[in-house]
Amino acid sequence: MLEEVVFYKESFFKESYPGDKDSITQQIKDILKKDPTGRKVSNVGGYQSNFLSGYFLELLNFIIKSFKELKLTATLEGMWLNINDGESYNVSHIHLLHQYSCVYYHKICCNNSPICFEHLIPTIVTDKFYYAPKENDIIFFKGRIPHQVLACKNKNHQRISIALNFSVDE
Repeated sequence: MLEEVVFYKESFFKESYPGDKDSITQQIKDILKKDPTGRKVSNVGGYQSNFLSGYFLELLNFIIKSFKELKLTATLEGMWLNINDGESYNVSHIHLLHQYSCVYYHKICCNNSPICFEHLIPTIVTDKFYYAPKENDIIFFKGRIPHQVLACKNKNHQRISIALNFSVDE
């Protein structure tokens, strides 16, 4: 069941993914073979794949079903894999063209690399909201919310997530 977390009159929802982690791990290995260099967008260090299709179908179906619990019809716009070591991070960014974003946390290194949500106008309201995900968490949030992922600063750590953008019909 989706749980709502409220901050700045905004909210995000979280869910735990009950699916097959081994299948996701195998698909990640396949992606790394086919797309070893990935791309640089908001990531500083680490790995971010190019947009993916045909992967993580069980996860995708679960996420779409979860959107239905929110009374939203979701259409996938883009999906990519993130792998960060403990020194890598993602700078603050938004997903302009997409109404909702999701992140599935496949592997978490520790509680020291949370996702950080900022106010829509961070130069006026400088408060930040930090969420330290657990493995198998999926978080859902409006793509317009500025967010970043912090480095845990332990270079031997690794965290793996799958990010997705959806257009939704409310």
